[in-house]
Amino acid sequence: MVLLVVPLLVGTRALLRPGQALARRHTMLATPIVGLLGAILFSAVMRMKLYVQYFGLTTDRFYPLIFMAWLGIVLAWLAVTVLRGRGRLFIAGVATSGLAVLGALNVVSPDAVVARFNLERAAHLASNAEARLDLRSMANLSADAVDITVQAVLSSSSDREAECASATTLLNRWGPDSMAAFKSSLAGAWRWHNAAELHAFHVVSTNAARLDELARRTCAAR
Repeated sequence: MVLLVVPLLVGTRALLRPGQALARRHTMLATPIVGLLGAILFSAVMRMKLYVQYFGLTTDRFYPLIFMAWLGIVLAWLAVTVLRGRGRLFIAGVATSGLAVLGALNVVSPDAVVARFNLERAAHLASNAEARLDLRSMANLSADAVDITVQAVLSSSSDREAECASATTLLNRWGPDSMAAFKSSLAGAWRWHNAAELHAFHVVSTNAARLDELARRTCAAR
């Protein structure tokens, strides 16, 4: 909705003939629309917050929350630029804020944020059986979350099936005998490696014996 209405408001403002009366009328008509869009965004964020509260955070929930936050910034910037006769600043502000959000996402590592949030949520709601940490989904996060996930798996008191699946997944994805580790040893492998993956190999390799023992013990008991 925001992506449809914002270009419409910007376009209609640009098409106005010079004159303060038309600009004021456009502002009077556009202001309630911006307010309603803000209310819709707020409602969407609150609904997503309920999902996170009851089911935990995932990357599929994290990215929409960030995108909606950016759309809120766009709406606020629209109100203080386009609707106040400073439309030339709008596009530059939107582009700058978008690049800033993308840069921040690269810095914070979304998968690590998801793993850390769910770990803290499980610790906070330890008495609630429904808030149990989902080790399977954590083990399938990217290399950025491996450090947190390994510690969570090794210190978990979850059900044996979840421990078996998560330990096995970590070893298969990042262990010494994994395909990823094999590819990292090939000539020219530096072209597609990154620091997060190298760290993931190191963490899982360091804890490979403990993860293997956990997998053998829990998978055998199934």
